[in-house]
Amino acid sequence: MKTTLQITFVMAVLFIGCQSQAPPTDIKNLHWLLGNWKGEASGQPFYETWTKVSDTELANINYGITNGDTTISGRSKIELLDNKIYYKSENRSLELISSNAKESVFENKLTNEKFKFSLNDQGQWVALLVYPTSQVEYKLNRQ
Repeated sequence: MKTTLQITFVMAVLFIGCQSQAPPTDIKNLHWLLGNWKGEASGQPFYETWTKVSDTELANINYGITNGDTTISGRSKIELLDNKIYYKSENRSLELISSNAKESVFENKLTNEKFKFSLNDQGQWVALLVYPTSQVEYKLNRQ
């Protein structure tokens, strides 16, 4: 009897542990992105500004400054839509699959892309962008 009870307990723990978690539906874990950031790509500085549009949307502008002129190189947003959170840009849509106060992971299983945004202990935003044949990591500092 004791063995049966132990086996039942172990099976229950395994069953609960194997349950897939529901995708995050609260955009607040991403509020640390809000503000102005500076990074570097190929030796050139670039900037990103995240703003809160509403309780369900954050907007991003990615830009560079050359000879005093500001050039917008991209726009994206993170939005809650149909109880799911997405990172969207002109040609991408990735669903948020996990999130906590310091790290969020977006994924598009169809295109085999994954973006991981994390806040490291030095206060830097680390953006790891994984594509089917390559990956790139940027470290951005708050401005």
